Amino acid sequence: MAANNRDLKNKAYETIKERLLDCTYEPGTLLNEARLAEDLGFSRTPVREAISRLESDGFVKIMPKKGIYVSDILLSDVLQIFQTRIEIEPVALRMAAPYLPESELIQFRGK
Repeated sequence: MAANNRDLKNKAYETIKERLLDCTYEPGTLLNEARLAEDLGFSRTPVREAISRLESDGFVKIMPKKGIYVSDILLSDVLQIFQTRIEIEPVALRMAAPYLPESELIQFRGK
């Protein structure tokens, strides 16, 4: 039973996180725990635990006696993401290149 509960928490977390990332729940939006549970078809316990985890990850902010707010996207966050991509993607490509078929490498070179 504990594994099933963990699966529900993880499923709730992943589903809500995906909706936050694709802006189904826009920054600044007030979320309702009961409505989330109903939308997901879960009881409130896994949703509550998922929200707690999402708050730890910085996706939402729980304001006592006010509610659960979707965290704002800051320009500094976007800039940090692009800077990280600039640093990581060339390294990832160099590491992957030896494993790519030559035909794909030729195709990439042509673009």
